[in-house]
Amino acid sequence: MKFLAKSAVLCTCLSLVACDLLDTPKMMKSMKETTESMEETTSTMFLEIRSKESRDTRLKELNNLEAAETFYNKTLSAAAYFKAFEYQLYTHKTDLESAAYFQDLKYAAVKEFMRQANDYLDKTSAEDMSPTSKDETAQNFMAISVAMHEIHDFQVKLARERGVAKVDMLSLLIEGLSVRDSFNNYQLDLAELDHRLLVLENHDAVEALLQARVDMLSAMIVSRVSDINRDYSNIFLGIPDTLNKLKKLFRKWDSSFTQIERAKRGETLAWAREAVRTRKLMKSVGQGYEMNKTLRRVFSNMRKQNTDDMTIQESTEVSEFHSLMDELIN
Repeated sequence: MKFLAKSAVLCTCLSLVACDLLDTPKMMKSMKETTESMEETTSTMFLEIRSKESRDTRLKELNNLEAAETFYNKTLSAAAYFKAFEYQLYTHKTDLESAAYFQDLKYAAVKEFMRQANDYLDKTSAEDMSPTSKDETAQNFMAISVAMHEIHDFQVKLARERGVAKVDMLSLLIEGLSVRDSFNNYQLDLAELDHRLLVLENHDAVEALLQARVDMLSAMIVSRVSDINRDYSNIFLGIPDTLNKLKKLFRKWDSSFTQIERAKRGETLAWAREAVRTRKLMKSVGQGYEMNKTLRRVFSNMRKQNTDDMTIQESTEVSEFHSLMDELIN
């Protein structure tokens, strides 16, 4: 009897083990499905939070831009505004978000930006978008045009560590303009949600932005290397009575480029390089540029500095500055 009892117990245990072994694949499958579901939920939450936070940041910075009392502060908020577009935070991890989603983010960014640019243009015409204007809307428009090249630090990190190409709003606009002739000649078709199509649909606004960008960068240079803001602590142009101050430069004047601090010379050269680069980009896509008449007259009256008594480094900087100014005017 004892033997039979022990045998029964052993058979029961073997039966239970066998059942467990048979259920293992089901358990593993269930665990896998649970894990995948949790990962999908986590990914979805991450994208939803990123989208909301980037949107909130853009609204905040746009409000800050419009409330700012100096052009300098407007440009700081404009830079933060562009860095907050969600495509700037795209991870390039295809297990988290697809390449198609990246295209969607770029389309959404251009759509939102074009809506904002057109809102300003509805209030103030493109002809009145001048660095010398007292109009607040014009100054806001100038600020966003100057900051279109700004990129988020996250993009810089990805570019450095993984060789990912950097994308900014300026490059997205130029991409659209670059296919204008092909599209108009029916040599190319564009999908409805292609950001390049949006650019072409808003061609006039894009043209006004690029014109304003070069003009405003040029005005910032004048503000830095002349004495028109001597009593204004280097506040950028775009403040009341700017035109009256610029009239001081309608006669021959000497650039103070070498008298400013080295760091500010570097910043001024960066503005000049960016202005020239933008003009070249415009030319490459068949977009003409004509400098603001007041600025052209001011630059034409700027006397070039003699480099004989300068150090090699100073002479190199001055020569580059003069070369960039020649490219900008001619």
